[in-house]
Amino acid sequence: MALTQLLVRNYKSLGKISLQLGNLAVFVGPNGSGKSNLLDALRFVSDALSVNLDYALRERGGINEVRRRSSGRPNNFRIELHLTLEHWYAKYAFDIEAVRGYDFQVAREEARVSPRDLISQERFFLVERGILKGSTPKLSAASSPQDLYLRAISAEEGFREVFEYLTRVAVYNPNPATIRNLQDPDAYPILRRDGSNLPGILRQMRTAPDRLERVQEFLSKIVPGVMKVEPVVLGPKETLHFFQRMDNKNDWRFYASSMSDGTLRALAVLVAAFQTAVTVAGVEEPEVALHPGSTFVLADALIEASDSRQILLTTHSPDLLDHEDIPPQSLFVVGMQRGVSEVQPIPEEQKQIIQEKLFTAGELLRQRKLELPTEFQDTLL
Repeated sequence: MALTQLLVRNYKSLGKISLQLGNLAVFVGPNGSGKSNLLDALRFVSDALSVNLDYALRERGGINEVRRRSSGRPNNFRIELHLTLEHWYAKYAFDIEAVRGYDFQVAREEARVSPRDLISQERFFLVERGILKGSTPKLSAASSPQDLYLRAISAEEGFREVFEYLTRVAVYNPNPATIRNLQDPDAYPILRRDGSNLPGILRQMRTAPDRLERVQEFLSKIVPGVMKVEPVVLGPKETLHFFQRMDNKNDWRFYASSMSDGTLRALAVLVAAFQTAVTVAGVEEPEVALHPGSTFVLADALIEASDSRQILLTTHSPDLLDHEDIPPQSLFVVGMQRGVSEVQPIPEEQKQIIQEKLFTAGELLRQRKLELPTEFQDTLL
């Protein structure tokens, strides 16, 4: 299963982008170029379907903070996703428009699922401003201009698979300070964005011992001496126990409160990538607080994890991009001109340079060669 194509228009700083995606995608660009906004567009879809559209907008400051700012400010934004699921090919898209100042409505929402076996019936629906314009089969669920219709019909065959896939998209920016705190027990099946429920997710991963083992193995390489990490209950709270080899005979135990930022972030990124419940895991700057040598090991882990789920990364790290197993077709450059972000695959000549091992992607980044080509920057507006 995979998100094969992502189209976004007028979301935050994003102008108009259309991306073909594989199992691994790495987005490179200067600070403030819009890399985080790209991942947040996916998180917006997941939030809007998991809770509701009003929640997703309020979490981001409202409709006027989400639609792109410009001199001729667009009234709406659009997100469109193309999926290859186990039994269906799917397209899902919606346009949200601002009305009466800070209010909003769903101007248009559509979904189409086509059977991969060519036997089952194709299904679709189209809703415009709260009115169901058509569907196959006939759908009776009530529609609302203030929420996404896919939520209302999430039990219907075909649409159910799209809903389940998109609500399991997750984007991460782990917060070591939060992870250090004692946590309330949390049965939520997906790692939270800041990593706050790490103990609960590690406990759940015991049902997938092969994945938990890989997390432990990679962590021990990133942080020499750390042998394993386990959740531990302290009264009504829970935290993490790190077992670190201090001599040839003994492992010393340290609570999460005693561990470094780099260790806690690395653990959260590993769990984000190897947990079983997500379909797409986006990680913002996984290299933060890590030694360059450890960044290379973390890249090993993320590449391995991309064999079983899509991994989307933003990065500034030449050391991560030096990894020879990151294919050049997975690299995208992000740039901004006059307040509008654009995203493009790296140019073909740069792909060839990397494939012929004349330079690594990291070396091109150090030379400021991985930037949006001038011809794209000149046409953003």
